[in-house]
This record gives sequence, structure tokens and C-alpha cells, in this order.
Amino acid sequence: MSYLSVADAQTLLQSRLSTLPAEAIPLRQALGRTLAAPVLAGIDVPPFARAAMDGYAVRADECPGTFTVVGQVRAGTVWPTPLEKGQAVRILTGAPVPVGATAVVEQERVIRQDNTVQIERAIRPGWNIMEKGHEYRQGQPLFEAGHPLDALSIGQLAAVGVATVPVRKRPRILVATSGDELVAPGAPLGPGQVYDTNGPLFEALLTQWGATVDRAVIPDDADQVAQFFHDPKLQPYSLVLTTGGASVGDYDFIPQIFARDFERLFWRLDMHPGKAVAAAQIGTTLAIALSGNPGAALIGFYLLVLPALAQLLGRSFPLTAVEGVLTTPYPKPTRETRFLKVRLRPTDEGFYTMTPLEDQSSDAIRSFREADGLAVIPHGAPPQPAGTRLSGWLLPIGP
Repeated sequence: MSYLSVADAQTLLQSRLSTLPAEAIPLRQALGRTLAAPVLAGIDVPPFARAAMDGYAVRADECPGTFTVVGQVRAGTVWPTPLEKGQAVRILTGAPVPVGATAVVEQERVIRQDNTVQIERAIRPGWNIMEKGHEYRQGQPLFEAGHPLDALSIGQLAAVGVATVPVRKRPRILVATSGDELVAPGAPLGPGQVYDTNGPLFEALLTQWGATVDRAVIPDDADQVAQFFHDPKLQPYSLVLTTGGASVGDYDFIPQIFARDFERLFWRLDMHPGKAVAAAQIGTTLAIALSGNPGAALIGFYLLVLPALAQLLGRSFPLTAVEGVLTTPYPKPTRETRFLKVRLRPTDEGFYTMTPLEDQSSDAIRSFREADGLAVIPHGAPPQPAGTRLSGWLLPIGP
């Protein structure tokens, strides 16, 4: 049987989602949000020529020489008159450079006696002066729409005086885990039970990527699974993400309910691990059901959920395509397209070396700490010798 490719599934999911509307929020609340419009610098930064360190403002063309110190200027004040021949002004870091001064000589490089300073070496114009507009020019583009606002971005916006920023509204996402064997962390484990990894994992990832996340648990009961997806309370969510219950087991009810009651977009993809994935349109809400195995679900998150989230936020595609060469053999034939966890290292030739991780299991996530990419082995491929050239994806470290 031929299954839909991951690329086609990505396109299909993104076609079902519209970029969320914009809202204006205070800059101090914008960490982790996504810009909804370009931002230009409203002023020059710095807005005046300023001293880069403590010292003396002088005319560079008079150095070396002896100067009369006529006063002091510090940050937040302005020297009131143009600097005249033979004069120096004591200046502190960040202070505006007096008109006529063309250099700031560090205090360590001068010899001061009473109200004079002696400079014994030639000084080039602009020495220790940060010129007006050195960092940004008024009207210069800072960020395009779709830019994720990290701490550095917040600082850059503050530097140009931005107090309110246009951002995309936060996507509301519901993360639901299914499986009667799952127990919330902190509760005692009964026979055959395991702690719920996927709920906290995907809540954290989605929150990190800018979503507002709620949580739910779905029992292994067909009627209750159907009731969950029919609940009108799902409609405010842009996306419902479930894990488990999407394969072919006796208690995997989600794919059949998607097909019976809603518009099922796909069930099972040409991918391994994570083949057991389904998607449906439920009114205005998109539902994606990933594998219950945490490692497989995490690959599905990177390949399917993150691109969908990027569409909601108006961001660019979150995965970077790479080309690489296997450093060690991969000994198994590949039935479905294989997404192999690898360590990527750039080469001088413009491609990467791809070192497969020893642990490729679909039920564990610890190895993702070592993996920074996925190598793609086409479906139907034989075992891959070292030196095989493969395409792949660089996994995003963060938003």
C-alpha cells in the first residue's frame, strides 16, 4: 500500500491553517512571540556620537600635545560649547562627544597634572567614539514579519524606543494523551503502568514555540474517544494534538472516528518511525494524532506539528534542509522512508557528515539530546554503506 509522503502531509496540513490575526502588546510581554509586521528603527542608535570609554575628548589633529582640561561631561549631560584649540574635556563612558572633538583618549594613555593633560602619541580621528547611528540608522529595517522575539530581539527593539509591538495572537492548542497505562508524574505506578511523557513534553515544546497550551487525557474507550472529539469545547483551539491510539491495535480508535465522523485528511504516512499518525478537520479545528511512542511522536512533532505551528504564526518553514554523507553504515533495509537520528558536522566542502546515533528506538527521547538532525533514507532502500550521500533536516534548537 502506498502512503502519503511527509512533504505532502506538511503541505496538506498547512493548507488547512490560516495565519492568526495580529495584536499589539507591550514590549515587556513580547518574549517568545512572533512579529506580525516589519519593524523599522525610528531613530539613530546611538542618537549622538558618544564616548566608548572614560577619558578625554580632544581634537585628534592636535595630538601629540598638551591640553587644558576645561570641564567634565558625563552620560545624560551635554557639553555646552564647541571645543576650542588646545582644550580637552574629561568625558565618561556614554556621554555625548563635545562639538569639535574628534577623539576620546583613554585616561590610561594621558598624563594629567592639575588642569592639564599630556598626550604623547598620535591619535586617529574617531578614536573611542561610537558615531551617531553606529548600530542602527533611522528607517533601517530591524526585523521582518514572522521574526521570533527572543531576549536579544527585545533588547534591540528597546534600543530604538519601541514600546509596543505587533505580534501574532498565541495559538491555542490542546494536548491530549491517550492510554489507560499512563500515569501522571508524581503518582504511584501500578502494574503495567508508565508515566505520561508525551503530555509534559509537548506542552513544554508548544509553549516554548509560542502557543497557549491546555492538557487533557483520553481513556481507552471508543465512546469516550468519540465524545472527546465531538465536544464543542474543541472549537476555540487552532490545533488539537493527541498521542497514542492512532495505529491498528484493538484500542486504537482515533483513525476510525476521524473517518466516520469528520473529514479525515490522512492516516499513516510514508515515514518510520511515526508511521501511525492521523489528521482530521473537525469544524474549524485541525486535529493531529501522533504515535504514542515518545520518540516516534517527537519526530512527528518536528516534521508535522512544527510546520503547522509556523503556518499559524506566519513564520518561515522551521526545518532546514541539508545534504550529508553517512560516516558509518546503516545495516537495515528500509521499507518506509526512514528518518534517522544523526549528529551533523559541517565540512569545508559545503555538506555535512551524518553519524547515526546508536539508539534509534521509537519509544525513548533521551537520544534526541545528542541528535541535531534527521537523515532521510528513501523507502525501499537497501542497507546503506558508509559514504552514502543522503538528504536530511537540521532540527531546530529553539524558536
